[in-house]
Amino acid sequence: MKKLWLIAILLVVLSLNLFADDVTIGTGTSNGNPPFNAQFGFGRSAALYTAAEIGITGNITHLSWNIGTASTTVIPIKIYAKMVTIETLTAANWATLTDGATLLYDNDQVFSPVGWTTIDITDFDYTGDNLLILCEGNYGDGGTSSYPKFSYTAATGKHLAAQADNNAPTGNLTANANRPNIKITFPTTTAPNAAVIGAPANEATNVAILPTISWSSGTGGTPTGYKLYLGTSNPPTTMIVDQAGASYLLTTALDYETQYFWKVVPYNTFGDATDCPVWSFTTRLDPTRPIPYTQDFNAATTWPTDWVNNGMSISASHGNGGNGVYKNLWSSSASGSFASCPIGPLAAVSEIKFDYRYMAY
Repeated sequence: MKKLWLIAILLVVLSLNLFADDVTIGTGTSNGNPPFNAQFGFGRSAALYTAAEIGITGNITHLSWNIGTASTTVIPIKIYAKMVTIETLTAANWATLTDGATLLYDNDQVFSPVGWTTIDITDFDYTGDNLLILCEGNYGDGGTSSYPKFSYTAATGKHLAAQADNNAPTGNLTANANRPNIKITFPTTTAPNAAVIGAPANEATNVAILPTISWSSGTGGTPTGYKLYLGTSNPPTTMIVDQAGASYLLTTALDYETQYFWKVVPYNTFGDATDCPVWSFTTRLDPTRPIPYTQDFNAATTWPTDWVNNGMSISASHGNGGNGVYKNLWSSSASGSFASCPIGPLAAVSEIKFDYRYMAY
């Protein structure tokens, strides 16, 4: 990023960088040395990403690579970019490939931890041709045994690579179909589109009364927050949370055997998403057992439906002529508990009866 000496302008730039659109190209999970090869002293990588894959135009502010094997090794790197009209890369030397390219980054870099490493580059004005990203790894000498690896996706004709020890390679880079996965970041200039449903699934049934509701970001501008609406009317009008995350665990229990409608509205500084869909789910049946209620555990040695167990067991050898719940007090944990399913409604005066015994062995 260019340095700006006016504090007010700097604050504006920083605030804009908080809201960005990421274009991710490549989903492969295999790992290799490019684009910043440090297994050898010097690595070179030329990766072509098409205008169709990128899909938008504007200033590119950051580039990210997905780290499959992390390393704390400090690697001097350079990153160049240029727009080209070619659709396929052919063997060429580094001088030819970088001719007319813009140097975006020249500094030391550590690629750790596993996951995306984002580099703040000099802004690059991308106007819509195919984009050639050229990367140097300049560890030096014979390289290092502690080198990072980067995720890649096979893309024939879209990647060239070369490596050498002691001196930078001077010959042609050769075809290497393992094009590094990349994330290209543009500042956001539009409101987000509608979210994508996560859980519960639309029209799901038998949903818990304290569910976790989740979703994911759609296309369009990057959201800075989400408004979650939930209720028994369609569409729901009660907003229950406004948050940055894409999941929410309800803290107030819903009613049993009831259909609920929910909607997520993503937003950012450019506005709310429009045409957000309404989804629904139905909560589970009421598990409350009417009185009188008896449980002798003889049906099975697994716990009855809606009972909660914490460290206890059911066995045929610990009951009074049948199955019984037990805890071995001589074990590493001499305590345990369990809770019955809901029972009721209880009268003002109610009682619970159970049999218990200690056994020595």
